[in-house]
Amino acid sequence: MKENNRIPYTKFLSELIEQLRKELGTGYRVELHQVLKNNGVVLDAVLIIRPKETALPNFYILPYYKEYEKHGDLKKTAADLINDYRKKGIQYNEILDFGFERRKDTIICQVINREKNKKLLETLPHDKILDLAVTYHCLIQEGEDGIGTVRISKEHLAMWEVTLDEIRKLAIENTPKLFPAVLQPLTTVLEEFFDLSTIFQEKETSTLNSKMYILTNQKGINGASCILYPQLLDNFSKKINNDFFILPSSIHEVILVPIIPDNDINIFKMSSMVNEINQTQVAKEEVLSDQAYLYSKIKIQLQQLFYSRRG
Repeated sequence: MKENNRIPYTKFLSELIEQLRKELGTGYRVELHQVLKNNGVVLDAVLIIRPKETALPNFYILPYYKEYEKHGDLKKTAADLINDYRKKGIQYNEILDFGFERRKDTIICQVINREKNKKLLETLPHDKILDLAVTYHCLIQEGEDGIGTVRISKEHLAMWEVTLDEIRKLAIENTPKLFPAVLQPLTTVLEEFFDLSTIFQEKETSTLNSKMYILTNQKGINGASCILYPQLLDNFSKKINNDFFILPSSIHEVILVPIIPDNDINIFKMSSMVNEINQTQVAKEEVLSDQAYLYSKIKIQLQQLFYSRRG
């Protein structure tokens, strides 16, 4: 290890950029910029650009800095990043065609917190549901390591000469096909994250655990968007013959909790649990909402926004 050679993060940024420029030479442009992520999280990222390239992935610096802290070798960090670029960056650019006809079958939707993303939403066409915003994206890569998407901006709509209504209709059709929903009973998963007994009595906790269901998609990425899938929540309500609570545990999944007659578990306790988990267990950029929802309330908004406009 090279303990004495380690440098602070701010200095690391500038020296890494210089090292990348030195290693890559004049045929590349290396830029450092900040990316606004979900819930106002800002991350430092590197772009490596060759002539005539129009779109490239961001390489977020923090993971590279954490590795650098282990070995203290800036040249190795630069080499690792360049290697990642050569594996992913060139492939990324080759497949990216942003014509509407090429991208329309890849348009999908996601849900995020509206209040926490005010600045981001200024540039994005979006819809509102309760305290959430529905944003629209193009899926450009999908593999074992995850997915790659590009947010659809107001500029994209202008370039494509399409409306938000058209984008919304495509997303509602595409997303369930590309990311099929997965709904399964939840028994002990929550206990790994949170002690339910701090909120509920022992009897309530036992009953609650046996009636919870986790809703996500097959990728487990941005699975909270499954609440938008046509008829999914309605079919679940019919199956249990009751309304239910929706607990937004993160942007990746929600938890469905059927209402139990003569039980003291209410929307306030549910919201308290969601808030507590968000405070202690969920990464800031993955928080969806601090409040629970009642399906009978959200049902009307979903029908008005999405399903009544289809056709």
